Order: sequence, then structure tokens, then C-alpha cells
Amino acid sequence: MAKRPNSAAQAATAQSAAPRPPTVRPPRTRRPGQTLLFVLSAALALGSIAVAAGLQQHQSGHETTHQALRHRKLALRHEAAGSSAATVTASASAPSPPTTATCVPDGSKNPISYLWPNDISGNLNGTTLIVPIPLVQARQAIPEKYGILEHAWRAWLPDFPVGMYPMMAVSVYDHDLRFPVLNMTPPDFSRMALEFPFVDVLNDGHTSFRWAANMLITAGSPAIKGTEDFGVTVYPAAFDPPCNAYRASEREPGLVTSRAWASSKGTGNNTSPATDAHQTGNGKCGGDHLSRPWQNAERSLYFETRPTLHDNEMPYPLRFLVNITNQPVFANPSICDNYKRLFNTTLTMDPANAPVSVRGDVVGNVEPFFTPPAATGLPPLHHKKWSGVYGWRLSTGFLEPPVPGTCDKLKGYEGTGPGDSALP
Repeated sequence: MAKRPNSAAQAATAQSAAPRPPTVRPPRTRRPGQTLLFVLSAALALGSIAVAAGLQQHQSGHETTHQALRHRKLALRHEAAGSSAATVTASASAPSPPTTATCVPDGSKNPISYLWPNDISGNLNGTTLIVPIPLVQARQAIPEKYGILEHAWRAWLPDFPVGMYPMMAVSVYDHDLRFPVLNMTPPDFSRMALEFPFVDVLNDGHTSFRWAANMLITAGSPAIKGTEDFGVTVYPAAFDPPCNAYRASEREPGLVTSRAWASSKGTGNNTSPATDAHQTGNGKCGGDHLSRPWQNAERSLYFETRPTLHDNEMPYPLRFLVNITNQPVFANPSICDNYKRLFNTTLTMDPANAPVSVRGDVVGNVEPFFTPPAATGLPPLHHKKWSGVYGWRLSTGFLEPPVPGTCDKLKGYEGTGPGDSALP
């Protein structure tokens, strides 16, 4: 029987094989630093307003911060109304991109929002694959001013190939998002990206952060604006399936796929989406899979995975996934998102939802490995392909504080039990 966790940080390290989910208790209050709201997560939908509130006054003290947020509630509602009106206007001249309004969202309910009413929470479902790439290539992709903590991942993975780096390929669906203190429920959305853990943004040789500077996010989602406000380049995208974490194959049991594609970055317009994005959706989860509208898209990512055949085949233990998915995320080095995934809720520990170790392929053309098309209207010259990579398909709860601190306040962060900056 697993020990009962005393905080959200300890909750993240609970073993998925425990016979009964432990009771989760709210984490201790932290003093906020420079305001960052909903960065790189479902909470991004609310980001720009809360950040505006924080920039007006750099406050400390949990209660003072939430009082300021409550004062912004009316502004949040006005922005949401304005966003809806803009979307309606756009739809009058062009087909609407896929949203959760055009299909039935799939996923389990958020079971933890009542425990953390002052945080954003939800169900994060999807696949994270570890893609070994040459360390030299990773060094070229990650901005030169940030160090790379090779000793940190080798402490977890002593047999990881020499001269290689564990890039993350992420495909997730954010479902049943809730922010109880403001009685808000942001809409579901999908996102895919290539991310880079074990980055030394503080140059202290110790604290691991995750660099995620580019993302594909559901076209039309209010999450896009909040993401862009913090230096992330977002490509409004269509997804297949549009309202689920992955598509199960009808022809091959065990095979699942997920895909996103986008034409270009529409400046100031998060509904200028993927090539023929309107062809997906069709009133149900799944979309028009046979029309293949992604073939000529400028940017795309595609995952194809199958369960591993043997228990000893998986080279990356679940605890390693706990570590890398809980490293604070950044694109702008001055602000970091202390985003937590909880691995001990019923979303993960219920036998019906047990994490699945998978092996598969990643194919795509996205930053930082983007290759532009030879000419407008033509597909890219080639796509990157990584074959036979391993990872995990699972659903977890997540927590995100509405006012996390600056990156330097997370120095020495050990938020997931053994810690993102500690040895396993």
C-alpha cells in the first residue's frame, strides 16, 4: 500500500501500481513572483488578463493575489464575450476550424478541482514519447545561452546512448478544465509539440527546466492567446481526432494515432488554421480521416504507437516520465510555469486507466526542425522521422497555480518527490 501523500509534489511520485489511490491533499501556499498565468497549459485561455493584472503591481502573499484576480473576473468575462463575437464574425466568411463545439469531447471528468479551488486543474490525456537525438543536434536546437544537464538524465537513465539527448514528443488533450475560485471552465483543446527537458536556464548546473518554445494548438482555442503572450510561437492547427487524445485503429487492435497540421502562423488571428482544417470535425470525434487534408500542410506532427510486447522492453521507467513532465516549463527565461502532473489520482491508478508503455514512430515538420516548402502551395521537401521510439500513453490530473513564480524562484526545485533536480 502506497503512503498517503502530504502534498501535490509528493502526489506526483505515487506509484501507478498501488492497489488504491491515496488521498491527495492540497499543496502548501507559495509566494508568487512575477506574474505568469496559464503558460503552456489548459489554463492559457485566461493568461493575458491575469498577467495584465500582475504587471500592474508585483504583489506577494497568496490572499492578496487572489483578491486581485477576483477583481479581474469581470474583465475575463468581457474578453471571453469579445472572443466569441470575433469567432462568429470570422465564421461568416470562412468555414469554422474544428472545436469542441463540433464534436463530442471524450475523456474522464476532472476528479481533483474541489481539492485545489485556487489552482487550474484538469484531465491531461495523451502520449509522451522519448526521442533520442544526437546531443549535437539538441545543442543546435536549444538556445546557446542555456546549458544542458547531461548528468541529470544519466542519473535516471545510466544506459542511455552516449552522445544522445532525450527529446520529448508530446501529444495531449486537455479536458474538463476548471478554475473554481473564479467559477470558470475553459474549453477543451489539443496540443502537440517537441519539447526539451534538462535545460539549465539558471546556469546553476543543477536545476532542470523544460524548454518548449513552439506548439501546435487547436485553432480557435482561447489557449492560443495566453500562450503567445509568454513568448511561445503557436501555430493554430487542426487535429485528427479533434476532440480526443488519439484515434484507435479499426483495422489493427492496439494501434493508435494522433495528428496535427497547420499552414502558417496567422498573426493576431488564432482561427487562421491548418490547410483545409474545416474538413475535420464533421459533427463527431474523428473527422474526415480519408480526405487527408494534412498532406500539403507546412507544419505537422504525426504519432503512431502500439503497446510494447514485453514488460522488460520499456527503457524508460514511469518515474522518469514523472520527472520530465514535472520540470518547470519556459519559453521566456524570465518566467516559468510550475505545472504539475499528478500520477496518483483515479485518472491514472484505476486499473481501467492504467498507463500503457508504447513503442512507435514520430513524423513531422515543426520547429526546431522545420523545413520550409520549396514554393507556396507545395508540401515541405521532407519530414523528420524518428522510428522505434518508446514512451507512455496515459491520463493524469494536473495542477497549475494561477500566479507561479519567476524561473529564479524555482532554483533547486524538487517538486515531484525525488525531485526534478535530484537523483532518482
